[in-house]
Amino acid sequence: MPLIAASYLNDHQYHTPDFESKVTEAFITMAEDKYLIPVLTQVLYDDIIAYPANYTTLINKYIAPCLSDFARMLLYNQFLADNSDTLSVSDQLRRDNLADLRSAAFFKLNLLAEHLKTGIYELYITPVSATRIISGFLITQSNSISL
Repeated sequence: MPLIAASYLNDHQYHTPDFESKVTEAFITMAEDKYLIPVLTQVLYDDIIAYPANYTTLINKYIAPCLSDFARMLLYNQFLADNSDTLSVSDQLRRDNLADLRSAAFFKLNLLAEHLKTGIYELYITPVSATRIISGFLITQSNSISL
């Protein structure tokens, strides 16, 4: 079960219910797995799941808006894939809209990451990136955020 319920996002984060009310827990779980947990770290995420009352400010001010935007981005991407033949919107406009959603989501994820670095949360450990050179190629494996 995701950290934020789909009904919460649909009731509190969106103002145009026709499209965004279709956010489901599957989109939220995908957003958590792909974007949120690498920033929070698994240990802190597990503690937030276990004791959400201890993290109300973190959840309400940082996590919910961030998850909302990523879930919306994933939903929009799926919507475009499912309806690409019937939409009368140009490909460039679709890409621009998706890029705008992505920018907003990563902006909020960066705010979350900066907030976590303040040292308020004992269980937070800064994610580490591993960089290697293999046959002259720079291979970067990272749990950090990049645009």
